[in-house]
Amino acid sequence: HTGVFPYNSINFCLRQACITQRDVDCVAYYINPKLRFLPTLWFNLSTAHSRAKHIFPRRGMSGVIESAKSAWNVERAILNGYGVGKEYASNFPKAQFVAVDHHNAHAASAFFVSPFHESSVLTVDLIGEWDTTRFYKGQGNTLEPLASVSFPDSLGKFYQMFTKFLGFAPNSD
Repeated sequence: HTGVFPYNSINFCLRQACITQRDVDCVAYYINPKLRFLPTLWFNLSTAHSRAKHIFPRRGMSGVIESAKSAWNVERAILNGYGVGKEYASNFPKAQFVAVDHHNAHAASAFFVSPFHESSVLTVDLIGEWDTTRFYKGQGNTLEPLASVSFPDSLGKFYQMFTKFLGFAPNSD
């Protein structure tokens, strides 16, 4: 959760697999900002008044502004990261650059490297593009989404708020 593009991780994976950038067919980004941006923008705009009513009495106008900036900074970081990823992908001559669904990325990174041929897979996060939780059936080389929970219903949000209450910085886990 540093927000830094994982150049070192990518180079490590290439070395471990004994391949070069020329051997890579696809470079994937962990979230699809095109699917995420408008729903989150709409949610933030449609809830701005009620959030301001809640925040203003406790933290004043600076708290309201800080909350709005924080929401925008998350979206801006995702868009900037997408741009960095797309630019970096140009170093892979044969590779196609794709933005993948966030929960699919989590599920694939767990199931496809596991020793299981068949498994249930559960992803729980604060938010992906719009889903916060998704349940899959994994079999062979496929993941079939079976059910999902959408924002604002989020166990990940509860986890974030509880760890913040305990004094941990957001996304520091």
